[in-house]
Amino acid sequence: MARINEISPFIKGLLAELTEKLDLIKEYSAGMEIEAASYQRYIRDIERQLETSKEEYTIAFVGMFNSGKSTVINSLLGLTGDARLSGEDRPDTAKSIRIRYRNSDQQTEAVLEFEDGTSEEMSWLEAKQFTSQVYLDEHPHLKPKTSKLIEVIYYYKHPILQLCNFLDLPGTGSKNWKEHTELTHQKLTESEQVFWVIGTSAAEPSGSDLNDLIILKNIKSNVIPLINVWSDEEDEIYGEVSPEEMENSIRSSLSSFFSPDKPVLKYYAREIDKAKQEDRDLQEHWGEQEFRSYFSESFLNDASVKSKEKIRRLTSNIKVSLANVNDVLQTSLSELKIQKAKMESKNTWLFEQKDERSDIREELKGKIRKLAADRVDSIIENCTKSSETFINDKMRMTNFKMLMEAVKTKDNDEVTEKLAQEFRKRYLKLEEKPSWLDHLIEDFIEDVKIIVEARWQRFIKDFNDNVKTENHNGILISSEFVDTILAKTISGIFTKLLAGLVGAASIFALIALIPGGALVDAAAVVLFLLQSVFSDPLEKHRENAKTRAKVMITNQRYELKNQIAKEGLSLHDAFDRRFDEILKENEMLLKQEERNFLNLEKAIIDLQSSIDDRMHELSSLEKGV
Repeated sequence: MARINEISPFIKGLLAELTEKLDLIKEYSAGMEIEAASYQRYIRDIERQLETSKEEYTIAFVGMFNSGKSTVINSLLGLTGDARLSGEDRPDTAKSIRIRYRNSDQQTEAVLEFEDGTSEEMSWLEAKQFTSQVYLDEHPHLKPKTSKLIEVIYYYKHPILQLCNFLDLPGTGSKNWKEHTELTHQKLTESEQVFWVIGTSAAEPSGSDLNDLIILKNIKSNVIPLINVWSDEEDEIYGEVSPEEMENSIRSSLSSFFSPDKPVLKYYAREIDKAKQEDRDLQEHWGEQEFRSYFSESFLNDASVKSKEKIRRLTSNIKVSLANVNDVLQTSLSELKIQKAKMESKNTWLFEQKDERSDIREELKGKIRKLAADRVDSIIENCTKSSETFINDKMRMTNFKMLMEAVKTKDNDEVTEKLAQEFRKRYLKLEEKPSWLDHLIEDFIEDVKIIVEARWQRFIKDFNDNVKTENHNGILISSEFVDTILAKTISGIFTKLLAGLVGAASIFALIALIPGGALVDAAAVVLFLLQSVFSDPLEKHRENAKTRAKVMITNQRYELKNQIAKEGLSLHDAFDRRFDEILKENEMLLKQEERNFLNLEKAIIDLQSSIDDRMHELSSLEKGV
């Protein structure tokens, strides 16, 4: 047979296991949209079961407000004066009141126990201020302190209290019904025996009465109906129904809530309480003796019965709490499945962004090449005109002596380089700052900036809209994304493009050589002709040199366009690289999230398995009693 001293170590081990595994679940679920907060209330319920396992056998009195619970306890214990529990007609019991036995040498009258584990001793009369809803409503400054109260304990010397504790619970169905009902239902799980008090002031049980019974059935307490007969023969006060009619109503309509072998007790609390205060004899039909006999004969004087009831209460309520934890775990698994589907959808969606960015690149490539082609046409035209002017100027008789000497000495390269430097400096004027080429490149980059910025702004907006629509949390792109890339990139593109065009090994270095080379070649031909026919060929060969230079410059168009377009497209590539970095960062987070999902799923399933094992152990303990 299971014994009460076996239960506490079991509960402690269970709490340690639950705490450890729930902490692991909490760690894995950090940042996820997984419900975890509701676990704690059920752990606290189990902790309260452990704490109350050390209490004496506890008898709770529960019922709708004004059903006479406090009057029943007053009459049973013979409480008088300041020690009496409130008998207000209005709903008055605001907190759980536990009444314990008071030893002869004990000075403490009452103790307030708070949520944080602290307590405060005071007189019975002072403590009553914190249990009276009427007093609290009149003295609201006490409510903050009262809100942190778990229980008020009164100590009173009475033989019954040597065998058990009494719990007077707040009545349900009052204006403070939510707070009071939750407290009452919580305390019911900490009681071995419950008397459901129903008065005869109404023809039948109320909705609040039925709610109490549903809770009582769920917690599987040993519940006894106690009809508090509303009667005062001296003042001619009687209830709306007789106790017999109320008993019939209970047995016919509410039989599913009570064991058929349990009695329905009738108790004239008002008559008994009043007679004891006035020191009058009690009438037999008032039920006081029957009630006391039930106490002593049924359980109070039998330690084994009390132990069995406590074990049954503890195992039943812990099983309910574990079942609730399991329900939350199952809900978490369902939520986890939804989150995993969202994560997979997010992963797929991110991958699809690569294809869209490739399409954007092709779209911008076509537009940028067209812009580059327009600028190259301007460059070719400018270079060609400058070349023609240069050749016209140089291929004259005044300059021809130098050309002839160069050809004769066969030092063509040196002459060509000198001519190229002169052409670059005086005709192309590339060393002037800002040059015509600087302006042309600036205009090109500005046009590229406009189309690339607009396209990426649209892409980012569509991306963020999809993130919100699809609820892909955590990957919204900053509104400053485009401006940041432009600020870091534009000046660099200008510098790089200009350097690429006019540097030592650039295409403009080659272009600059063309007119001079054409002049030298033309001079060689002219020299040959002069020696052969002694005629003047300058005009004809000047035109040939210009034509040859134009063709050679124009031949650079394709390479020039590719170079300019490439640098223009590098602005898009800068956006694309940074966006790709952001996606990779998110992909890494998704991989970590995926690992967390797997770990969380494993931890939940592991805890569910442990709960199943513990439930079987609890069932065995329950059967053992």
